[in-house]
Amino acid sequence: MVVSLQERRAAHVSVVGDVNQSLRFPLDPGGERLLGALARAMGPKFPAYETVLTLQRGGVSDQAILSDILTDPRLNIELRSGDTVLVTREPRYFVALGAVGQTASITQLNRRITFDDRRLSLTEAIARAGGLQDDRANPSSVFVYRMENAQALRAAGIAVAPMAGETVPTIYRADFADPSMFFLAQRFPMRNEDTIFVSNAPATDLEKLLRLLLPLAQSAGSAGSI
Repeated sequence: MVVSLQERRAAHVSVVGDVNQSLRFPLDPGGERLLGALARAMGPKFPAYETVLTLQRGGVSDQAILSDILTDPRLNIELRSGDTVLVTREPRYFVALGAVGQTASITQLNRRITFDDRRLSLTEAIARAGGLQDDRANPSSVFVYRMENAQALRAAGIAVAPMAGETVPTIYRADFADPSMFFLAQRFPMRNEDTIFVSNAPATDLEKLLRLLLPLAQSAGSAGSI
């Protein structure tokens, strides 16, 4: 008698979410990896740089951006029986505040800007926000606010309190009055939910003060004449 194995019903993997065809399929004897399972589901609905794959296995979840999986074979892990791959769209964004952009074209309503790419440098982010305003910005005071990994800060030699959590509020300062900063900013990667703040030039703050005081001085002069 010859017995042929047609299908291993106990070893199934599910692919759900923002894919063109959600499915549950049996694992082949040779195994299957993340990208292969995604191909079976007819691919994601959205671009790779804003598509996140979450692998749920044994009550534990881990995730990675699809564009990172495509470029790093180590992330294309082999699936196991009972795994669920959840595909979601998660656009990454940053917020730009202060003296950036053109007042006529960039308003407070659209200062939350999506990456629209796999990688985005600080230079590219500032350009996407409209650049530094010539008449207002202080190029020596450009700040990036970020929740930074505490372990990474310690590895860089920065003192972190022993009781600090996994992430620490961190502020990076860039001095674009120094021409060499443009090269450094091109290598500084932006991260999801970063905030860029460009402070006003000192002359701008003085101008604001004068605008506030001049009407008061004129009113006082008129009252004195009367």
